Amino acid sequence: CDGSLFTSIKQPTPIGDSRFNGTFTYHYYWIDSYGIEEDYEHTRYTFDGTNKVKYYTKYYYYSTSTGWLYSGDYIGDSYTFDYEFEIKDGQYRYKLWDNEYSSWYDWEPYEFSSDGETLTLYNIMNISGLNKILTKR
Repeated sequence: CDGSLFTSIKQPTPIGDSRFNGTFTYHYYWIDSYGIEEDYEHTRYTFDGTNKVKYYTKYYYYSTSTGWLYSGDYIGDSYTFDYEFEIKDGQYRYKLWDNEYSSWYDWEPYEFSSDGETLTLYNIMNISGLNKILTKR
């Protein structure tokens, strides 16, 4: 075999900022004052210094009128994707990894805390104000 079958497989490349290394997590929990509605989200971005990022999120929603909303036989929907991640001049963008049907989201700002332990991604999915403050674990 000459290997030509595998030449189209995308290979990770260094991202160019050593702070993009490790697992950063975001947690959100909200319950209204009467306990009628409840939201929970856990999101994780795992960076390994390359432009290939593992993304995982799990989301639950509950209301007394509908109960837990879920798929299958578990409570909560969870999703895992590989993203291609680019940075340039304090901005980031991403798309699904090696997927010909995925297109890049617009460039948006990101910011690290001075110790590199907190990463803020602004305007997730290009939605103004939808920011995620991620903590390194």
